[in-house]
Amino acid sequence: MADKDKAPAYQWYPKDYDTDETVKLMTYEQEGVYRRLLDHQWLEGSIPADPTQIAGLVPKMARARFLKLWSGISVKFKPVGGGRLANGRLERQRRDFDEFVTEQS
Repeated sequence: MADKDKAPAYQWYPKDYDTDETVKLMTYEQEGVYRRLLDHQWLEGSIPADPTQIAGLVPKMARARFLKLWSGISVKFKPVGGGRLANGRLERQRRDFDEFVTEQS
């Protein structure tokens, strides 16, 4: 899909988010970082696998602070190859969107 065809946004499911035990165990600070990383993944397709590189995606937070919080967030991202990570739920949404666009054309 060409960049111009990429969806500028993704659907958000508050009930799924609010009932996710891993999210419930996150601090509000971790939740904010998690949401920022989901946005980055949506726009770029994935996030780096190296936590020090990921910290660079969260510029309003000191690297040392990010690294302390990462353990509570990292479980939401899995390796996808090429030294990258992705959230599986978000990638399913991307596939669903791509299929919808294909069906409509």
